[in-house]
Amino acid sequence: HVSGGHWSLICGINSCSSSFLIWNQFGSWFEDSSVLFPNFDDWLFHNLHSKRSFMTGLAWNLVFAVSLWFIWKWRCKFVFEHGFLLPSEPQQVILQYVKDWLAATKSISAPLHQGVVYLHWQAPLPGRCKVNSDGSRKHARGYIGAGGMLRDHAGNWIKGFSVNLGVGSVIEAELWGIFWGLHLAWEDGFRTVEVECDSKSAVDLLLNPPSHTHPLFSITNCCYQLIQKEWCCSVKHIFREQNFAADSLAAMSHDLPLGLHIFDSAPGVVVELLAADASSLARPRMSVL
Repeated sequence: HVSGGHWSLICGINSCSSSFLIWNQFGSWFEDSSVLFPNFDDWLFHNLHSKRSFMTGLAWNLVFAVSLWFIWKWRCKFVFEHGFLLPSEPQQVILQYVKDWLAATKSISAPLHQGVVYLHWQAPLPGRCKVNSDGSRKHARGYIGAGGMLRDHAGNWIKGFSVNLGVGSVIEAELWGIFWGLHLAWEDGFRTVEVECDSKSAVDLLLNPPSHTHPLFSITNCCYQLIQKEWCCSVKHIFREQNFAADSLAAMSHDLPLGLHIFDSAPGVVVELLAADASSLARPRMSVL
């Protein structure tokens, strides 16, 4: 006894005229197994576990499985889509799909080698201002904050900030950090500014501004409007090992009242980090070489 659903499946992939057209294009590959295994379940099992290679060098069990999928897909289209026509060369469609699937799932042949690289903060050219910013989020309750500073070509402190932002996402914190860094640099009269942030997601949002429907459009647009002012301003992604001082100010924001806090002199928590950056102290980072 065969259930209705099972019988429909058998008819769809093994018995209808369109299926015969497709299977016949595979010649003896289909005919041999259909003769040796007249039972549908045995036939299915045999082909799906076959170790043979097809004439193009492709694994027959993969070609067979993709063929089943296409036959069922085309059968459904024939039933539910008026005027659907089977491709003139269905075998070529199937084989091309198999090749594309293999190419997409192929692992990288060359092994990935990891090693240690040494990174340090890079000072701007004389006459330029370097803004480093960072965001922070305490996962337990979702409190966010940001911090950053402005420095000159010798690594000297110009101005810094920490801002307690309340509750939000870490990407919001990163963007607010960039915003306040840009704002302070503009207000202090700098017209050649380099902004660095260790959040690639935040930097990407600024380099490729989102549409007005994006949930972060408001803060992203505020940053973008500042970047577009009449000055030379660049935004760049760096690694955390190059951004320790800004990271420290962002972490400090959680201990401050809500709102923006500006520091004309460097807080004690960043003094040693500033000195390390000014001396180009390198910090190790594991990286793919």
